Parts: sequence; structure tokens; C-alpha cells
Amino acid sequence: MPKNGKNRKANGKKTGIKNGNRSLGGPAPSPGRIVTKKFMYNEFILMNNSTNSYAFYSAAVTPDITKAEGAIAQFSAYELWRLKRVRASIQLAPTPSNINNFSPITWAAATSIFTAPDYGKNEQVSGKELLQYQNCKRTSPSLNGFKCIVDTGTRINCSLGTAGNRSNLSSTFIMPPSTWINTEKYNSSFYSGYQLFIQSPGFENTTPSAIPGFTLQTELTVEFMQPAFQSSPSSFGERVYDITLEVIPDSSDPDSTRKYVFERLTAERNANGDKEYNVHLVRDDGQPGSLTYTGSELYDVYATGGSGQYFNNRRAIYSGPTPESYLDVL
Repeated sequence: MPKNGKNRKANGKKTGIKNGNRSLGGPAPSPGRIVTKKFMYNEFILMNNSTNSYAFYSAAVTPDITKAEGAIAQFSAYELWRLKRVRASIQLAPTPSNINNFSPITWAAATSIFTAPDYGKNEQVSGKELLQYQNCKRTSPSLNGFKCIVDTGTRINCSLGTAGNRSNLSSTFIMPPSTWINTEKYNSSFYSGYQLFIQSPGFENTTPSAIPGFTLQTELTVEFMQPAFQSSPSSFGERVYDITLEVIPDSSDPDSTRKYVFERLTAERNANGDKEYNVHLVRDDGQPGSLTYTGSELYDVYATGGSGQYFNNRRAIYSGPTPESYLDVL
């Protein structure tokens, strides 16, 4: 009997019948190997409004995978992905105009931070109404470092058409957390995020640039599956359509912003004979006005957070793929 048992075991190993063996024989199973990755990015935010009794910042925050360093490399190596969790932390941050009179204790004592994860996207900004949310939580900035304000799962919002479109029906259906996405979609704007409301009584008459801001750190837990060769949006030219640029057109009114969106991409030879591309942006509100940047100029906008040769290089918020100094458009 022992002899027969050994033979059966040997035969199983030889033919690849044993469970878990990676033999190429037999039927192919469904993909199941999952790799978990963590990505992180930082953003700087300032108070953006006020009432008669307090200054505040209000926003519907959605995760942006394109801002995470190194994420595009993983999208090039796998065929499927999904966002599992969003974790956000916040810390006080001085601005150049207030760094000499920055009082962390006063600012922290006067500030309350309200957050509520929201699986739907049927409202853009909730403001003080956020306090009515059943899962709303309040915290205060820490004087010693980052404080976690959100730790939540996230869901895809979609309509009957393509997931992630910006139509009025984009929040009609909430997909389960097990839903996978093709890595050709290098964009996470269709995922839910959280509502954020920061309230600071006593600072209602202070301009935003004169009071401290915040560093908002976002950590994304992402799962990938099915490593294989595939055509992914790994180049700037295939993701350029997502570019938006928010600028301050009037220096006397730093709270007023204007958004520009991508219109077209062109390429031509420069004086040295090298191919150089130009990105043309137009106003999002439909009014006349446009901006044109070369590759190196757009990279400076991305890296420095300024508007470059337009609007005296005032603070600007760039959203989109990381620019390159040259590009083979085709």
C-alpha cells in the first residue's frame, strides 16, 4: 500500500494534476492573482470663502490616481485595476505671505474640520449642510503633524453609458467594490470620495493668502490583476485630453479663479530641428480666451504651481498627466 501511494503521488506531480501546480496542461482558470499597491500625493489648499462669522473651505473631494507618483508604471504592467480605499490626512501649512506671523496654536484652536465619505456624487459641494450627514465626523488640526480625517472604501459612480461620464446621470448607479476596470482608463474621477468642510470662526474678514493653509495628503490603496502585454495609456499624448488649469486672472481678487481646459495638441520642429509640441487651452465657461504652452513651459506650470508667462505667473492648479518636454504625437 505505501508503495502504491507513492506512485500515485509521483504520477500526480508528473502530470500536473496536483492542486496548485502551474502546469500548462488542462483547462485555464479565471484570473485571480491580485497585487495590492499604495500610492500617495499631496495637495495645498486655502480657505476659499467666508460668511459674516467665519472663513471656510468646502469641497467634494474625489481621488485622482493621475497625481500619484509611479501609478502610470503599474497601469502599463497590468490589464485590470480597481481602487479599494482612500485615506486622507491633513496638516497646517503656512503660505509665503503669512510665514512670519504664522501662529499655529491660534489657527488650530479656531479651526474645525468636518468630513463625511460619500458613495454618491449627486452633489458637488455640501458646505455646512455636511453637518447633517449621519457619518459626519469633526476633528481639529494637529500641531505635531498629519492627522487622519478620512479612511473609507470607495465606489464607482456611473450611468447607463460609459462609467465616469460627467452627465447629469453620472451618479445614477453605484457599482459594488468588486468591480474591475481596464487599465486603458487611467482616470479615477468616476470613483466616489468624501465631502470636506473646514470652518474657522473669527477669520471671516481675512484674505485667504494671509491665513495658513493646509497640506492634504491622500493615500490610495489600489489592486491590479492580470499582468500581460497590453496597450495602456502610458504616454502623455493619449492622456492630454484630461488637462485642466485653474488660474487667478485678477491679482486684486485672489479668490476669483478661472478654468481652462484642453482643446488641441500640435507638434512642429523648433529652431534646432527637434520636434516640440504645443498644448492649446481654452476657457471652460465658453468665453473668448486661450493659453498655449510648449512642452517645457507646461512642465514648469506643473512643477512650480504657477501660470507661467500668463497672469504674471500667479498661483495655478494643474490637473492632468505629467507633461513631457517632447512628444511623438503619433
